[in-house]
Amino acid sequence: MNWQAVLHLGFLWLGIAALLYVIQSASQFITGIPWLGLAPLHALTIGYFSTIVLGMATRVTLGHSGRALVADRITWWLFMGFQAAVLLRVAGDIWTGWPMAIWHPHLLAGLVWLVCFGIWFADYAPIYWRPRVDGKPG
Repeated sequence: MNWQAVLHLGFLWLGIAALLYVIQSASQFITGIPWLGLAPLHALTIGYFSTIVLGMATRVTLGHSGRALVADRITWWLFMGFQAAVLLRVAGDIWTGWPMAIWHPHLLAGLVWLVCFGIWFADYAPIYWRPRVDGKPG
């Protein structure tokens, strides 16, 4: 996995969040109605923060455990799962016509996020209680 790609993707969400905030502020100024609901906030928190934090946590975990700074295929799919979660969450806020059902984007986004984070935790948590693979102290 290219760590710079993960960071660029996270910063892309920062820009998208800023753009959504501009659109929302302009719509409220012009019409008095703050369109987009919580979409800008979720682009910032789920998109930017989740991507950056998980990317850095993965890199630091691998580096401090003496492993190569290369994420496996599972980790890459988990990052893509996080991107799907933010897209679902933002889409659910932008288009409010979704019927309330089990497949509502907000619920799906939460489930995808929790499943991805749970898999990441199950994959990386054991690294913390094992010795470094390179035999160095720490």
